[in-house]
Amino acid sequence: MVQILSSIPPRHISGIQLAPKGEIEWSKNLPGWCRLSPNLKDMLESLLARLFETNEKKLMKHGEFFDEVDKILSFVPIYYLNLKRLTSTCTYIHKDQPINKLIDQIRQENGDDDNVEYFCLFQK
Repeated sequence: MVQILSSIPPRHISGIQLAPKGEIEWSKNLPGWCRLSPNLKDMLESLLARLFETNEKKLMKHGEFFDEVDKILSFVPIYYLNLKRLTSTCTYIHKDQPINKLIDQIRQENGDDDNVEYFCLFQK
């Protein structure tokens, strides 16, 4: 554990060591099985990468940390039903974001390039 925390490469957020004194497999991303929306994952990965920084000059300051957390908490969850795939998903948007950017974001998260409208939006 000490080796993992002290030798983490820049911008990486996790490491797995399968055998004692074995090689460490580094990752810049949260695991695929992590059930967060893609844009929330991106925000958290960015925050974690800065928190795990080993270079003291690049370390996140307390004020920066709380500003980043406040920014993440200011996002509004929007739940939607993808009628094409019959999946329910959540995405996060800034409260001042226009609806057309939300639709573009949903299309990007779902890998949909066609212009067929098949989302049902709702907010809890």
